[in-house]
Order: sequence, then structure tokens, then C-alpha cells
Amino acid sequence: EIQRLDALIAEWLNLEALRPAFSVEDTEQKLQHTVNGLSLNFTLDRVDQLMNPGSATLDEGSRLIIDYKSGGCELKDWAGERPEQPQMPLYFLALAKNRPNTGIDALSYAQIKPGLCQFIGVSRVEGTLPEVKSLDKLGAGTSLKKEIKEWSQLRPVWEARIAKLVGDYQQGLAQVDPKSASSCTYCKFTPLCRIHTRNTDKGNDINE
Repeated sequence: EIQRLDALIAEWLNLEALRPAFSVEDTEQKLQHTVNGLSLNFTLDRVDQLMNPGSATLDEGSRLIIDYKSGGCELKDWAGERPEQPQMPLYFLALAKNRPNTGIDALSYAQIKPGLCQFIGVSRVEGTLPEVKSLDKLGAGTSLKKEIKEWSQLRPVWEARIAKLVGDYQQGLAQVDPKSASSCTYCKFTPLCRIHTRNTDKGNDINE
């Protein structure tokens, strides 16, 4: 196990070495964020201070949020009215509110898997992280780019979506409305749910 971890750490550090100058500002940072009166507590895996574009000096007002993952993760996790993984949007909003004078210029998963170590995220400007594109350079077909065209739109779009999700939770809304077929895979309420027996065309609960 020690040998496996040594090899994995070395693989990750080789990737970090490809980055422009940066400084690890904080790890396991505790933050509190309130949405519609609901208090949420977070632990941010890591926050880095970035350098000024075209300069070798660090920028006092520029930050990168990193969320470590040992499993699969995708940029589309943050897209849609009901994001698959809303943690990063929440981290972004919490840090932006707690540090109003600090810009957040990149968000990224740190996927740490043998042979698959990579940053998966998006940045305000190109060249912030290895293989991570700026929002401007994302393909037009990318889920996030379809919804958000400019970096300045991230905060208001995510604020509105998170507020809607929290509002639904506070109202106890629990319609039978799975986001996708995979949503039902590990659901524990299958015996009580009629999603698989509904025949909406006939208006009857008849097993198809």
C-alpha cells in the first residue's frame, strides 16, 4: 500500500509541476454559507493563490478552488437546473461571499487515479491549469458553455439555481421526477414509487 501511494503521489506531483507559479493558500478550509435562511457548512479541500497573467508574481486577488476526487468526475456535473454535483457551485458561492474582495478565477476537480491523474475544471483565462480550458475556449456543445457564456455569469446563474433547490427542499417538494434513468438505480423507495408502472398516455397506472 505504501508503494502504491508513493507512485500515486509522484504521478500527481508531476502534474502539479506543469502548472504556472501558485501557492497553496489553505486546505480543509471551513466555510459557512446561508441560502434562503438555511445555513450550510462546507469544508473546501484546497484553495490556491494564482499568479498575475503574464507575470511571475502572485495575485493577491486571484484564487483557484480544488476538490479532490478518487473516482470519476466530469465538468457537466456542475451544469443544469439540478446539478449532479452541486458542491463546486456551492463552494464558489460560499468563498465569493466570505471573501468579497477576492476573485475566483478557476474551479477544478483534482482526479487522483493511477494513470488518470488530471485536472477537470474551467478557468477564467487560458493556461491556468494543465489541459483545463478557459470558459471562452470551451466547445459550444459543452453543457456548461451552453448555459454560461461569460465568467461573470457563473455567480448569478448558480445563485439562482441553488436558491431554487434550497427552496424546494424547504417546502418539502418531492415529486416523482427522476433526473435520468440512472437516478432510480440505487433509490430505496422503489416499493413506494409508481414511476415504473405509470402509463401516461392512457392516464392509468398500468404496468407496461
